Amino acid sequence: MIRRPPRSTPSNSSAASDVYKRQEVGAAIRKADQNHIIFVEGNNYGRDFEGLAPFDDKVVFASHQYVPGAYEPQPYPDDVTNPDTIVETYRACAEYASQAGAPMWCGEFGVQGHVGSNEMRQGRLRIVDEQITNFERLGHSWSMWTYKDVGVMGLAVPRPDTEYMTRSAPVRKLKDDLEVDEWTGPGFLGGDTFRPMLQRVAALGGPALERGEICRVLGRQCRDGIARLLLRPFAEQFEGMSKEQLDQMMRSWRLENCRIHEEMVAILRKHRAVGATEKTP
Repeated sequence: MIRRPPRSTPSNSSAASDVYKRQEVGAAIRKADQNHIIFVEGNNYGRDFEGLAPFDDKVVFASHQYVPGAYEPQPYPDDVTNPDTIVETYRACAEYASQAGAPMWCGEFGVQGHVGSNEMRQGRLRIVDEQITNFERLGHSWSMWTYKDVGVMGLAVPRPDTEYMTRSAPVRKLKDDLEVDEWTGPGFLGGDTFRPMLQRVAALGGPALERGEICRVLGRQCRDGIARLLLRPFAEQFEGMSKEQLDQMMRSWRLENCRIHEEMVAILRKHRAVGATEKTP
């Protein structure tokens, strides 16, 4: 219920309302269905479970864990992301599930495994390994983000010569050049695209305008606004295609047409083998 609610804790009235709604919705679901599992995701993007409680024994808490080293251009380990901080940043989720007596499923975690230097990519592989090790130690279920994408976090990526990748390449390049991808871009400053404007606003505003707020609010508005402008040229790439042609293009995403992130897959296989061994009587 409610994927990745962004509000923080029930001390915030809106977040408290979200908590109440989840309890209310859960009760309504149970009137019609007493059998299926209900997944309840925490506030603050699946990290804060304060005020939530399982309303029966078929409730599973759902969490997310993204750590800075997974997407920031920094080495691993460092002071911000290391084996200790991976455990510590997940501790509140683990403790809340334990106290509530409910299972926990980390439904999202992962790294930008296709971008950055080789040193960065190798560090990110270690992050995934450490995260899964921690989930398994706690007895928590997990699923990684994501199975397929265009070359950011996916375990499988369509080959560059497939029709989808060649047809969508101009707009994807434009998006990269404009630095308007929130997840893979240079952050709220917007890199070279928006930085001069933000710096001018900060200089004119002086101490009356807090620089961090300028970057957060104005930077996001500019970036997201320009990203929306790309929707039309993105759609126009497929204009005039018949259903059969679209079906043919989408075969680009078939596994046989994808490059596999073998190093990441090897980590998943390692943990699958360990889990199977531990469960063998």
